[in-house]
Amino acid sequence: MNKNLFIASITLLCISPLAAQSQSGHVEPYGFHDIHLGMAVSEFKVRHPSPDKKIWAGGTTPSGQTLCYDSDAQESKDPAKDFVKCFYGETYLSVGLRITTEFIDGKLAEIIVELPEDAGDCFDPSDPHEDPGMRPFRLAVCQPYTNLLQSLTGTLGQAMTITQAWNPNPLHPLLALRWENDVSVVEFQNHSCGPNGSPQGRRRDISELLEGQYCERSDIDSPRQSVMLYLDKNLGRTLVARLAQAPD
Repeated sequence: MNKNLFIASITLLCISPLAAQSQSGHVEPYGFHDIHLGMAVSEFKVRHPSPDKKIWAGGTTPSGQTLCYDSDAQESKDPAKDFVKCFYGETYLSVGLRITTEFIDGKLAEIIVELPEDAGDCFDPSDPHEDPGMRPFRLAVCQPYTNLLQSLTGTLGQAMTITQAWNPNPLHPLLALRWENDVSVVEFQNHSCGPNGSPQGRRRDISELLEGQYCERSDIDSPRQSVMLYLDKNLGRTLVARLAQAPD
């Protein structure tokens, strides 16, 4: 799928951003499936409970059941001690996804939805040297991913496209589609790209998402890894402030 066709496929499904608001003018935060930004961690754990310890010990967890790590349990006095991270996997619209949620002060600040690692190729331009006989196979493999993306973005409104400005690869162009309302942000990256996972790297990562920047020169890209990012603006700013105090 080439870049223009990919963007057009999203645009055709877009509705007015005003549809994301109620008639009273209240703007709702974005969310994924059965969770939404700003929700309480207690509500989240009701919807996605922890697995039975015997199952957990086996190394796998049932779909939708989550493992949470609360830094309050750490003995060290971490300035980021109010962070809670939860991880779970589930199959949504026939696609297996990895979901990471991050809470600050008991509220959901960020949702990270990772598609399977081969999904990123489905949003790149077609290879001009591809065997024509392979094209139907590739389209069939990619169809679940394009259906998923259309479902996730079809009610978000008009997207802004952000492209990597330096050293672009014509076969794997790095681009992001961005949606924003008064309280939250959503970004789809065809190839995940951002700072490293240290506390200060995470601070930069969240700041880039808040500011609408994507794949800066010092960032690290993950070819073939597509990702949807959801961020609450106010809670995101709180995360940035707390991470600035954390040791790197």
